[in-house]
Amino acid sequence: MTEPSWLADSQPDNAELPLWTRAVIGDMLPDAVTPMTWSLVWESAAAHGWRDCLIERFGFDEDEISGSHPESVASFGGFAYLNASVLRVWADRTPSLATDHIDPVLTAGPKPPPTHRSPSWNAPDSVTVGMLRQWYDWVLRSRNQRELARAATDVDEILGRPLEFAAMTDVELIAAAQELQPLCRRLFSQYLNQTLAALIGPRLVNEACVDVGQPAHTLRLLSGLGHVDPVSPTLVLWELSRLVRGSSTLQQFFAGRPDELDTVLRGSDAPDAVAFTAGLDALIDEVGFRGPNEWDLSSPTWDEVPAIVVAMIGCMSRCDDSYAPSRRRRHLEADRYRLTVEIAAALPPDARAMFVDAVESAVTYIRGRETCRTALMRLLHRIRVIIREIATRAVRRGDLVGPGDIWMIRIEELADHAGGSLGELRQLAERRRREFDDVQRSEPAPMLWRGADDPDGGAPDGWDPDEGEVDSPRPDLLLMEPGDLMLGSPGSPGMAKGRARVIESMADLADFEPGEVLVLARPVLATTPIFVAAGAVITDTADTFAHAVVVARELGTPMVVGAVGATDRIKTGVTLNVDGLTGVVSVMAEPVDASFDGAAPDDR
Repeated sequence: MTEPSWLADSQPDNAELPLWTRAVIGDMLPDAVTPMTWSLVWESAAAHGWRDCLIERFGFDEDEISGSHPESVASFGGFAYLNASVLRVWADRTPSLATDHIDPVLTAGPKPPPTHRSPSWNAPDSVTVGMLRQWYDWVLRSRNQRELARAATDVDEILGRPLEFAAMTDVELIAAAQELQPLCRRLFSQYLNQTLAALIGPRLVNEACVDVGQPAHTLRLLSGLGHVDPVSPTLVLWELSRLVRGSSTLQQFFAGRPDELDTVLRGSDAPDAVAFTAGLDALIDEVGFRGPNEWDLSSPTWDEVPAIVVAMIGCMSRCDDSYAPSRRRRHLEADRYRLTVEIAAALPPDARAMFVDAVESAVTYIRGRETCRTALMRLLHRIRVIIREIATRAVRRGDLVGPGDIWMIRIEELADHAGGSLGELRQLAERRRREFDDVQRSEPAPMLWRGADDPDGGAPDGWDPDEGEVDSPRPDLLLMEPGDLMLGSPGSPGMAKGRARVIESMADLADFEPGEVLVLARPVLATTPIFVAAGAVITDTADTFAHAVVVARELGTPMVVGAVGATDRIKTGVTLNVDGLTGVVSVMAEPVDASFDGAAPDDR
């Protein structure tokens, strides 16, 4: 490629930590990462923030993780990968954990990772052992989240300072964006901390459920957690949808073109239209950072494309009040409490306290992970808004063809040319855009082995992540017919029957009817509000740890994740039976009325 600083792999191979995976990180950055995002956020703040966490919280030695190219997250061929080897070392060292416990989270693609081979320096010293024991005890028994709360408060303070664009030069805008990197780094450290903490409680809860012969109760005990940050926008959208449902004026507006609705409503002085737009504006002011790819600065967001939000409200407005998320959530919370008491009573007396601690730990750190994510997204959006302003100015001056070209430039390149020579980057941005579009159409390998200098000659056990892959045509991608089954992974408990609706773009929501089964390529938080209206959700990708899956459990919507080929094999209109507890999806022979047996069957 023309610019090795972007597409060429900048992460040196490391025979001690050679395994990289798209698991987890593929949920965060599903597409190729733009050069601006990688250089401004991930290469600087994320990679080093996660290194900070490994050293400061988990006792890794400074020499175990590179200071210049941390073995935490890296870009290969334009796509982000997570270092699985270092997290296996973490699991191997942590009390009551082993690599077998974390491998299911780290596995991407159909082939399991190779047998873990400890690096030569794996034996931890007494300091490391002590730090991990202290951390593990904190996860199980402490509900202290003051450090996370302070970081979120720091974000609030920064966002409370207005950006005076009119008085700022491009150079000053770039400096303002870069000044946010230290807090980003701190939040990324906290995010890894919360994420790994959120693995502990659910594992112990599942072990207890298995011990009493009720493994299916695990997901129900991880539902109805109370306040979970990404659920809040859904509750506001639901109230706005009630305003639409009760207003003939608004219903008339919503009968028009959804892509023009926001503009039409803002031109009306009807009281209901004024109230609706005021509520919509308040929501976007609070969570305008929501978008289909929030971890990349180039992502379109709700504040930029409010028609996306309006379309989801229109979809929700077709639901009657039996779909109210508050009713489902009350049932979920009561169900979790009842099951906690039931399972604790069935356990031996010496195991009950550990089980209750595990349930409370799961609640604390699943919620903490979502709170940290929201704080990060708000801070990244501040950076996004600043870079958008620079792009707008550059296009106005003729330095760039379109505002989207700014994302093809690395932050140091932008800084070097911001003093008046930004136009020199125009051809570079256009060339990278063409390269980026080519990369975007490619499919990244699910896992990589990057140990070229490995003295043992490569991956153990002859492991090859591409082995067994089938070239097209693929017979398993034929359309499903009545009687066919598809197996994914359990995401959110409950069963539902309903008509399938394959969603390929937001425009497809115009035809979505309440109770239908949503079939998505991948779940993103920006579209989770429509889960309220769905009988169930099926996705091609993701796992039970994905943020959108947490939301589905909080809304009581049955969900099956990782059903590979679902969007290709399921046709809109067929009747599906979805079991969120087993991950089984089946096509029924004859259409039936939509039914639901999930969060609140008595209310539906």
